[in-house]
Amino acid sequence: TLLELMAATSALLVMLGVLYGAAITMVQTARMEDSTVMLNSEARMAMEIVTRNLRQSQLTGLTTTAGGAPAALGNNPVTNIGFSRVADADGNGNALDAAMALETDGPFRLVVDTNDANGDGLTTTQLVRMDAANTVIEVLANHVSPIVATGDFYDTPQGGSVFQNIGGSIQVTLILRHRADVNRPMMVVRLDEVVTPRN
Repeated sequence: TLLELMAATSALLVMLGVLYGAAITMVQTARMEDSTVMLNSEARMAMEIVTRNLRQSQLTGLTTTAGGAPAALGNNPVTNIGFSRVADADGNGNALDAAMALETDGPFRLVVDTNDANGDGLTTTQLVRMDAANTVIEVLANHVSPIVATGDFYDTPQGGSVFQNIGGSIQVTLILRHRADVNRPMMVVRLDEVVTPRN
């Protein structure tokens, strides 16, 4: 009868609505999971490169440009760091020259790219390694937290890359953020590591 047909159609519409809602939730959850995996992977890869570079540097040669001109790295947290790495500059097979002096390459800087130096259209969200001419050599991570004026729940007002001298070692903090969907919360990944320069 018409009444039975209307009841069956209503039940079908309710079931389709429930299935549609479940499908939307699954898609949003998958996007959030993808965002988390991507942020974790990106943060780990960036931290590995940063720690390897700083481990190969000299503590006495670490600088910051927080005040404009390069200055020795003090005990206060900074958002960029300058360094030179130990390298075989003369090609003799080791990092010592004929006078047994340590050879280095660089200087380099680890800094959040605010000028889109590599021309990819992204600014304030990339951690990059630059050479002395301020040319981007490599992008280490995207989604780096922009520098903010006030502290967040991680109490890191300096932003997504922070370096601090702690008794001859360097505390490195990376914070990456990404929102998978405008209706979903911001995904945040934080990594901390202490690196001791070997040279």
